[in-house]
Amino acid sequence: MTLTDNLFKILQQEPYENGVRVTVSPCLGHPIYQAHFPGNPITPGVCLIQMAGELTERHTGTKLQLQEIKNIKFLYMLVPQEGHPVQFDLAIDTDEWKVQAVVKDSETVYAKMSLRYTVK
Repeated sequence: MTLTDNLFKILQQEPYENGVRVTVSPCLGHPIYQAHFPGNPITPGVCLIQMAGELTERHTGTKLQLQEIKNIKFLYMLVPQEGHPVQFDLAIDTDEWKVQAVVKDSETVYAKMSLRYTVK
């Protein structure tokens, strides 16, 4: 099962040179939010990493395998709220399959990631 369309619903995709900005909205009824943490849900960091990969696959049309996390910074907890969209800004280098991902909303940067993939 993928997290795209399960943990998050895609609201909008805006391609730009060497990347894409994807706006998503959390699905508050997802079981991950019931377990992490009951009554005070936050989005697990590993889910943000997985979402970055899935959105990269969707944009490029290529199946990928996470090879390396070069750098990652979780700056703020992403607390899911109904109707609160979040953006994944993905700068994608398809020559080396490197992705620079920034997860943010209009006021807060939640995470910055440097990821490297291999083609499956």
